[in-house]
Amino acid sequence: METMMNEIPRSLTALAEWGACMMFLMYAPLRFEKWKTWGISFLYLIGLMVFLILTGGEKNMLLWWLYMLIAMASIIGFFALESELEVRQVLYFSMLSFLAAEFMASVSWIITAMALLLGVPFRVCFVLSNVMVLLLCVLAYYLERHIITENYLQQITTHENIATFSMVALVFAFSNMGFVVNDYFPTDALGISDISGLLRTFMDFCGIAILYAYQSRIREYMAEKESSSMQALLRSQYEQYRYYQSTQEMIHIKYHDLKHQITGLRAETDVEKRKEWLDRLERELDENHLVDRTGNQVLDTILGAKIFQGQKIHARFTCVCDGKLLDHMHVTDICTIFGNALDNALEAVAMIEDPEQRLIHLTIKKNKQFILINVMNYCGDVEDVEDMTEGGHLKTSKYDKENHGFGIKSIRYTVEKYGGTLNIDRKNGWFGLHMLIPEGN
Repeated sequence: METMMNEIPRSLTALAEWGACMMFLMYAPLRFEKWKTWGISFLYLIGLMVFLILTGGEKNMLLWWLYMLIAMASIIGFFALESELEVRQVLYFSMLSFLAAEFMASVSWIITAMALLLGVPFRVCFVLSNVMVLLLCVLAYYLERHIITENYLQQITTHENIATFSMVALVFAFSNMGFVVNDYFPTDALGISDISGLLRTFMDFCGIAILYAYQSRIREYMAEKESSSMQALLRSQYEQYRYYQSTQEMIHIKYHDLKHQITGLRAETDVEKRKEWLDRLERELDENHLVDRTGNQVLDTILGAKIFQGQKIHARFTCVCDGKLLDHMHVTDICTIFGNALDNALEAVAMIEDPEQRLIHLTIKKNKQFILINVMNYCGDVEDVEDMTEGGHLKTSKYDKENHGFGIKSIRYTVEKYGGTLNIDRKNGWFGLHMLIPEGN
């Protein structure tokens, strides 16, 4: 019983390591096409199985540790070859895979050994052990999928890798302590040899539980940080709106004063050049006064501010907006959607060299029982939208990626709060945010 529980077949260990690697590989961006990825993975399984079988039963502890390090290095090499993960992410996945494989192989073999002692045929037990490993891989995948996201991987740093390595190393050392003691001391009298396999499984389980709790805490911290950043962004947009609202009133006063002055000057003189100058001035005023026609005061204020910002970089706005459709929305939500969307559009067109191509178009209209909002900006020959997204979210182009990139997330959250959807696309040189919100929801 003791020997049977303690001696895990090397082929089962190889399958567990391969299964753990494949499970975590599903969360990573693949380097090759799927058929090639699976082909390489099967070759890795065969090579790993041959290596572990040939080195199985090694009694020299130094060689045993060397073989374990080689196995760990093979896992690192597997992720480096098969995925496009960064080095820090490769190391993180490798450590998780190593510990998960230890636990899956151990628990599968203990159950299989018990089945053998109960008289179950060896062939049936062999199949059972392999099936259990694969089932544990599937279970682990579903437990991890709500934690390991693209955003989560971006937060993995040297600090997380050191903490994970420390936990994995300690768990692995303690889980195999019974076998080390058994090789150098007469443990039969101490009653240790018969619990080495159970001790290993228990320690591996504790390590898995601790790592899972650690991952969950990182995930919670990320969620708290993202929520805090989005709230700060919301406050910033609302404060901008309040400031723009106060300045907009003064602009309206100046606007009406200038209109009266133009009328008076036009009546006093008929000089051709002065008339042309007055006509041009009046056209400019009319263009700037475009924001007073949407039907929603909050939207008018935001548009007025953004159009003024756009004039500094020679960006041209066109708006076809029925602002009354937004009357059911809260002020802060209107600020969040249009403030962030227009800020992103202004930043994008500012990078275009030709001022004539710095175009932004805003549409708000009713489509059956829905409100359709389109915010589009000309982008020319930029990267495809598939390369500009991470996990369904737009990637930030700012250097400080940890503290930016929340604008689109904030828009998406606000739109979904009203039961709507947000889609992002790029067609014919135009980048667009398309929002569909149920009317009056």
